[in-house]
Amino acid sequence: MQQGYSHPIRQTTAGSKAQTLLVLLAERVNAWFQYLWDESAGIVDRMHRERQRLQGLVQERELRLAVLLSDSTDAVVVTDDEHRFLAVNRAALNLFGVSEKNIPKFTMDAFLLGKETRFFDRTVPRFVRGAKRRGGCRIRRLDGCFRDVKFTFQANFVFGRHLSVLRDVTTSTTQNCVTLV
Repeated sequence: MQQGYSHPIRQTTAGSKAQTLLVLLAERVNAWFQYLWDESAGIVDRMHRERQRLQGLVQERELRLAVLLSDSTDAVVVTDDEHRFLAVNRAALNLFGVSEKNIPKFTMDAFLLGKETRFFDRTVPRFVRGAKRRGGCRIRRLDGCFRDVKFTFQANFVFGRHLSVLRDVTTSTTQNCVTLV
């Protein structure tokens, strides 16, 4: 409330009870609005601090993901609900035989053989709950070579984001290449 503020009704000479009650009511309403104003400023300040804290957490998670992607010798892939690649590391690019520039053109399904897509499908109820799936499957690289991989799949490790870690276990004697026309 402003210092030295005098309500116009109080300045009148008539001292009726009604005017006195109006003045008291107006002062109470002004005090209430001042209280609300002060509280809202505090709330806005707390919201700003919370937003900064959350942004720091997001940056920390992004840094951890970047370290995971860069330091892993296994192929690490992050996909969305439509199996589009959101993040891949160098090992994944090598495993799929795709350049970093071209990887956004593909989905995970492009490299999986027909029935293998079920391993990476987040619509299976236990994946929606965030359960992990481990196993093995065969993928086909763009150059036509088949690769045997062991994988761990975690659906919704962040809501709508699915993490796959794949390890190439193909031996040189089992590597089959087919020339695609």
